[in-house]
Amino acid sequence: MVQIVAEEAGAVIICCAQLDRGAESREGKRPLVSDLCDCGQIEQEASAIILLHREEAYEPASARAGQVDLILGKNRNGSLCTVTLAHQFHYGRIRDVATVDT
Repeated sequence: MVQIVAEEAGAVIICCAQLDRGAESREGKRPLVSDLCDCGQIEQEASAIILLHREEAYEPASARAGQVDLILGKNRNGSLCTVTLAHQFHYGRIRDVATVDT
C-alpha cells in the first residue's frame, strides 16, 4: 500500500536492512541480495537494492583502503553494476574517487 501511494506521489522510499552473516563465510566477503535479512519480501518489493562493501573492514592492510563499493544488486529499471567511491567517514560522506582532495 505504501509503495503504491509513494509511486503515485513521485516519492522515494529508502529502507535500510541488516545483512545476515552469509557474506562473512564467502571468499572476498562481498554481500549479495540474498544476504539481506528477510530478503524475500525486500527483494520482491524493492525497485533497486544497493549493497555497500568496504574491503578494508576485513583486511585493514588492503590496497583499497579508503574505498567503498556500491553494488547495485537489483535494478528493476536498468542494468546491474558496481561503483567504487571514496569514503571520508571523518566528514560523514562518500565521494567520487576522482574528486577527492588530497
